[in-house]
Amino acid sequence: ILNLKKVVLAIDSDDERSLEIDVQGPADVTAADLQAGADVEVLNPDLHIATVAAGKSLHMTVTAVKGRGYSSADENKQLRDEMPIGVLAVDSIYTPIERVNYHVENTRVGSRDDYDKLTFDIWTNGSIKPSDA
Repeated sequence: ILNLKKVVLAIDSDDERSLEIDVQGPADVTAADLQAGADVEVLNPDLHIATVAAGKSLHMTVTAVKGRGYSSADENKQLRDEMPIGVLAVDSIYTPIERVNYHVENTRVGSRDDYDKLTFDIWTNGSIKPSDA
């Protein structure tokens, strides 16, 4: 489940989407194995999700929706009227920014040298470009 939370999706719809994994072992399951509709793109298809042993299978339906910020598993549970047995709610991390660093340097503008230059280093999960963040 922890690996599944690291999957980065680009969803072109405001509606809830279902993605499925159906794999027979032996297999190494990656995010590329998620079967999604045309309006859902998996941005990190090489991400390892699970390992399925010989003679075993993995079938999973994942529900995805656009969001902002962070939603806990409890908040996600409350969005559903009734959750059937076997359904696990997980927390959702929608923030595309993974890390930010900044540098302040002295700089000169014309004949004045009492200005500061602020430089940001921004790391994202690939769903947006750092320049768009």
